[in-house]
Amino acid sequence: ATLYMELGRPADALRHFTAARALEPRSAAAWFNEGVALEALGRLGDAADRYQKAVDLEPSYSAAHNNIGNLLAAAGRRDAALAAYRRAAGAAPSNAEALANLGALLVGTAPEEAAVHLEAALRLRRDYPEAHFTLARALTLVGRPGDAVSHYRAALSTRPDWAPALVNLAWLLSAHADAAVRRPREGLLLAERAVGVTGRRDATALDVLA
Repeated sequence: ATLYMELGRPADALRHFTAARALEPRSAAAWFNEGVALEALGRLGDAADRYQKAVDLEPSYSAAHNNIGNLLAAAGRRDAALAAYRRAAGAAPSNAEALANLGALLVGTAPEEAAVHLEAALRLRRDYPEAHFTLARALTLVGRPGDAVSHYRAALSTRPDWAPALVNLAWLLSAHADAAVRRPREGLLLAERAVGVTGRRDATALDVLA
């Protein structure tokens, strides 16, 4: 079943995961794996049921709490997602994905706390462009633009054509109030790159150039 998932064949994987779960109905991992295949097939309600069964059997199953959080966040249920991510991170402080997801959900409302979780995620996994990007957003909001620049650069070192990171870094370098942060020429080059990557369809990238 795991090989079928790696090959991008979740329907085949599901058949085997379901058979494994039937043989081991008290195995939290078996319920979780079935949920992963169901989620890949777009059967989100069924996937949520399987993840919930996994945490019912094993309350400290961090990956299942994290996946529940992802489904809740996608459904716009922010508070419930936040609680699920907190459970995931509390159950396994080494779960970098849960820490990054928790931080991402907090950026808009509690950027200082978000930064704490994102920095913890990056201590566990340095090559994590999404965490670098989100941490840069949080650091910008708490008045640490120089550090934000460093994390946007780290994100782009792994994903060099990532338009959101290009645009945000271009804004900082082009328009930030702190002269020590501004690098207008580099900002212009980054904005031009973002416009090229997006085929001139990103209004924010075009705004930087304007």
